[in-house]
Amino acid sequence: MESLPDHKVLLGRYELGKIIGVGGMGEVRAARDLTLDRPVAIKFLRPHLNPTAEMKARFDSEAKAAAQLSHPNIVGVFDSGEEDGIPFIVMERLSGRTLADQIAKNPLSEAEARLRTLEILAALEASHDKGILHRDLKPGNVMVTNRGVAKVADFGIAKVAEAADLTDSGITLGTPAYLAPERVAGLPASPATDVYSTGVILYEMLTGKSPFTPTPRWR
Repeated sequence: MESLPDHKVLLGRYELGKIIGVGGMGEVRAARDLTLDRPVAIKFLRPHLNPTAEMKARFDSEAKAAAQLSHPNIVGVFDSGEEDGIPFIVMERLSGRTLADQIAKNPLSEAEARLRTLEILAALEASHDKGILHRDLKPGNVMVTNRGVAKVADFGIAKVAEAADLTDSGITLGTPAYLAPERVAGLPASPATDVYSTGVILYEMLTGKSPFTPTPRWR
């Protein structure tokens, strides 16, 4: 599927705008909910991946899991659907920048790093209470809004903890620099996996580099 044109209306409700982000599995488009007259963001599985039934199942699992979460430090999920065989989810659209952008520009003070860490942990507490793991927590998945609130986004490989693992094929999903040692070893994810990733993010906020990268992002 080629990239969808601007102004195309999905499900008779969501008018598409420009591409505002591209990740490992997802392409995010600005959009407008014509029914409720509000801005939203829509994340599609990237078209060139030619999604298999397994990929669609994983994406559907993400949408259903994320829709269970309602918390001030989690990006809200409103709806989901499929267009030309490509699944998508409809999310809260926020103004601000990612924590990765902030770290790349300047180090964070101890006070701000502490605040961001507490916000991330609050989001994880809410998701873990529902049995939902993030599994790919990193600065690029944390949005800091213009109001100064951190919101964890992109549960792209999240899953309900007790659900059947869709990666039994042996593939470990996640960003290597933030993966807990047990995940690198191919063991199952757990709440501790997300907490480990949060610790790596805290280190990076304070030093400007990953614990495994010698060069800071800033000079």
